[in-house]
Amino acid sequence: MDRSELQARLAAAQRQESESPAAAEAALRDMLAEHPAEPLVLVRLARLLHRVGRVGEAIPLMLQAAQIEPTPAVFNDLGSLHLAAGDSASAIDAYEAALRLDSKYLLARSNLADVLLETGRIHEAIDSYREVLARDPTSVDAQVGLAIAALRSGQIAVAISACEAALAVQPGHIPALHAMAIALGNAGDKTSAIATERQALTVNPQFAKGWHALGNLLDETGDVTRAAQAYERALELEPGLVEVSFDLAALSGESPPRSMPRPYVTRLFDDFAATFERRLVAELDYRVPEALRQAVAAELGEFGTARRPGTAPRPYPTDDEKSLDILDLGCGTGLVGKQFRDLARRMTGVDLSTAMLAAARAAGIYDELVCNDVVDYMRAVDSRFDLVLAADLFIYVGDLEELFAAARRVLRPSGLFAFSIETIEQLHWVLRRTRRYAHSSEYIGALAIRHGFAIRDAQRTSLRRGEEGPVEGQIIVLRTGDKD
Repeated sequence: MDRSELQARLAAAQRQESESPAAAEAALRDMLAEHPAEPLVLVRLARLLHRVGRVGEAIPLMLQAAQIEPTPAVFNDLGSLHLAAGDSASAIDAYEAALRLDSKYLLARSNLADVLLETGRIHEAIDSYREVLARDPTSVDAQVGLAIAALRSGQIAVAISACEAALAVQPGHIPALHAMAIALGNAGDKTSAIATERQALTVNPQFAKGWHALGNLLDETGDVTRAAQAYERALELEPGLVEVSFDLAALSGESPPRSMPRPYVTRLFDDFAATFERRLVAELDYRVPEALRQAVAAELGEFGTARRPGTAPRPYPTDDEKSLDILDLGCGTGLVGKQFRDLARRMTGVDLSTAMLAAARAAGIYDELVCNDVVDYMRAVDSRFDLVLAADLFIYVGDLEELFAAARRVLRPSGLFAFSIETIEQLHWVLRRTRRYAHSSEYIGALAIRHGFAIRDAQRTSLRRGEEGPVEGQIIVLRTGDKD
């Protein structure tokens, strides 16, 4: 069979894909049996399998095509397959391979920028979007990607400029209007932000995420009634938007969920990662990591030998104590890890946000970083720890029963569990309008008893500055028994 005949058969199979994917696959497999090393057939079959959701079968075929005929287009397709399979690292490798073959291949450059943004490599994403725009200034998608990346890095002016450029090309572009509204809101211009989000909703009234963003903006201006209406409209359009249900519960105070939904946590901290430390430490006077270190230092003698009653706390560990296995829950960018690194034989950080973990990895603080829910991690891990830390984690969890049980599971005898809470004087826990949970001392004490902890320290302190003044809370240190 000559190549023209093969190409005709491939074109026929491609036309057949929409009406009968199974028949198209059968035809392609017949061709592959006749031409097992033909890249055109391998690529076409891999694309079909991707389309019908069989990504695991598609990847080996595309890899084979890349080995036989390594073209930029094949590596770009391979990257998209890896991304669909959830393997961002391999996707980045494939897109970079495509660009090594052709540095001007804008599709691969744009795809690379998107996955860098998704994985929290914000500054690299910005550079990649700018390279796309240097060659194609009219790329609306690249301008919006640049705007989102700029927002995550705290570059509000850059984000606004990118949105303006996108809207100059396509005035009614909803993602650009949505990003512009967020940027204006972050810049403090709530009135313009609300007007811009309403403009996006005029273009598409079915844009549920736009109604959600409008609700957030209205809530920030104190218009609680209209904020609730916007949230309710978003849920009418997409009942599965758990982030909206959470915001509505915080606004109304009715039926709060047991914890912040995972997608909400991930989005919040992916967006917050680049400016996290600057905003917390410089702007909000956040001192929880230092307070945790001081509280834990007072109990370090409890590892192996008990401190005699009346003995003053020792501010520094002995040499033997500089060998602790430490687990940092909700580790973020590593603010807590920095305070405890000198005590650690091994330090593990767990967080849901890939962007936060990317920042922590760059800081070089942890021996291991894991992207997972903290309870799921502690339930499954075989390792045991001398110290479990949770700085400002409980503000995202209302019902702490499962978390306490999991922490007790991973702690060795005489291990320490040190954490912070925002405090309330009544109830067990409550979801505040700030979207943060607060807990009572009585609730923490009851949990400690149920799960075999002794309360070693509970200090009242100001955790950080809030919009209405200092946020009051406690630094608490619990200790397990001498035996499991």
